Amino acid sequence: MLSKDRNGTLLGLLITTILIVVFVLCQICEYTFATFTIADSVYGSVFYAATGLHFIHMVMLAMMLLVCYARMYLYHFTSTHHLNLETTILYLHVLDII
Repeated sequence: MLSKDRNGTLLGLLITTILIVVFVLCQICEYTFATFTIADSVYGSVFYAATGLHFIHMVMLAMMLLVCYARMYLYHFTSTHHLNLETTILYLHVLDII
């Protein structure tokens, strides 16, 4: 955004959101076909707790990115006014690390 590349920013937000949605769908498939449940063992409990928490955060991130995309599309962000976009991207990187 600082380089004033609005179209590139829109494309990046869209591609990132699509990739997150694909990841979430893959995680849903993994939950569907898993041979264990949360009640089976400690492993099942830890697995579903950790991946479930990550799943919720990824869904929230996808929604945040869609809001940023809509605001960018509607010219709500400028090269000097884009704090919401920056904090969403920072949140994305924090989830990448985790």
